[in-house]
Amino acid sequence: MTKNVYILTWCDRLENLYGTTLIFKTLRVGFPTAEIHVVDNASLPAVRPVLRQYAEECNAEFTQLEQGIAHAQFIEQTLNEQLEGYAIFVDPDVCFWEDVEGWNFEQLMAGRLIPKYDCQFSGCITYPRLHTSFLWIPNVGVLRLKLKNLRSQYIQFEPFRPMMFKAEGVWQRFDTGATLYAAFSEEMYAFTERELQAYDHLFCGTHLQMVASKLNPYYAFMFTGLHKLVQQNHSNLKDAWKMQDDYFNSLAV
Repeated sequence: MTKNVYILTWCDRLENLYGTTLIFKTLRVGFPTAEIHVVDNASLPAVRPVLRQYAEECNAEFTQLEQGIAHAQFIEQTLNEQLEGYAIFVDPDVCFWEDVEGWNFEQLMAGRLIPKYDCQFSGCITYPRLHTSFLWIPNVGVLRLKLKNLRSQYIQFEPFRPMMFKAEGVWQRFDTGATLYAAFSEEMYAFTERELQAYDHLFCGTHLQMVASKLNPYYAFMFTGLHKLVQQNHSNLKDAWKMQDDYFNSLAV
């Protein structure tokens, strides 16, 4: 069965272009033959031709959005338009170290599990989710049916939309896809070391400036240093997931 891969690119500063083009260095390592759809999320006009060229060089379909779209909305819209089969979402700041196209999952979704943790950036207790940087949905038709049945009772349920709220004096956050994970956690597959060794994600690869100032100084230094190394050579991203796991575990609640 053909696997559809979706990448939403975005660049609001020229100095961040390295992050949103990172995926193209190894895209066909990870997905040699898959149908790849690159959608640019209203990036700076100056970088749009660059992104289009990278996509074309990878034999990917390229779509230019003139008006920006929220990440959650992009995922939901894609799942509504694709009738069946695999839908795989990949962030532009990802590198692949091996072919992952042959992976198959029987669960409702598969991805890297981010634990419940005290998020320094948002100031909220952030709930578990499968991270959308590399998210597999094996059968979009099955997921749609599950959501339809759930919404017949819980009519305001939003599976992907992020939200923040204050409960019992503490700010809480469900990031993109966290409410879906909470509803169907027993039907989710969390990547093991086997999958995590096959790729890496440069956290905040397109917007580090927004985040670094709010992090613990040690991790701000570590992530900033990693970004600099990756700009020099993308292979320096290898095994970054281990450092990121240390960060999340240090803040787990």
